[in-house]
Amino acid sequence: MSRTSYAVDRFVKLSGTGSYAAEMAFYFALSLVPFLGLTAVAAVTGLPSDLGAPLANTLIKVFAPEAGLDAAAISAWVRSIHSSGWLAAGMLLAAYSAFRFMSTCVRALASLGGVEPRDLRHRLQSAASAAFLVVVWMVVLLLLSFVILIANPLEETLEESILGRFAMTAATLSRVMAGVVLLVAIAMTYRAIPRLQARGWRLWTMAALATVGWVAAGWAVTRALPSLWQAEALYGALASFVLFLLWSYANAWVLLVCGQLAGRPTAAR
Repeated sequence: MSRTSYAVDRFVKLSGTGSYAAEMAFYFALSLVPFLGLTAVAAVTGLPSDLGAPLANTLIKVFAPEAGLDAAAISAWVRSIHSSGWLAAGMLLAAYSAFRFMSTCVRALASLGGVEPRDLRHRLQSAASAAFLVVVWMVVLLLLSFVILIANPLEETLEESILGRFAMTAATLSRVMAGVVLLVAIAMTYRAIPRLQARGWRLWTMAALATVGWVAAGWAVTRALPSLWQAEALYGALASFVLFLLWSYANAWVLLVCGQLAGRPTAAR
């Protein structure tokens, strides 16, 4: 490939990444609250009450402030859906919006990774991967909630053990465990893309870079941008939503760029 062809190919990939990142950020903003509700209802319904309810409450209360959401309103919505059953309109909307976002993510990663076929088999594989990833990320959210719940007791346990002087604070423990959970989730996401053949050292290296990128993007949006842009003065009540969209867009870029490098596309059989 000549330098000109390579430059054109990189430019096309870059513009495509930007378009897909914007689309993913849009769908993520629409699906966030329904997905939180879907996960919370699954925790309350499918787990013992002494575990499911604390996980659901932690998930909503911890995540809502970061996105500028009303935790009390989300909790009330979750209770109404749970009392109405799994076939309630709110539950169906939550499931569809989560699936739609994951479908966009799968399509973007496949296309940018060089997977071109769009036959029926590939479409079915993509739909199955999107449904699988909805379940994966629901489990991830519950695991992150569990990490937050056990951080303080785990810190006390380590301090009382023979490893006491090497014990980390609860905040550090929760960050480390959350990072591990996120790393595995991103690796599973890349691995689930049909025909991308993401595996081995390349998969885990790109997943680790994406994890670091997510953490850095979160720090930049929640701390650097408000102080630089004075978002509250400019946008008022919309400030948190604007920053949330920027965070979503940055995370989408990180996920897509690393996903392009995570595997090698395989030809359709």
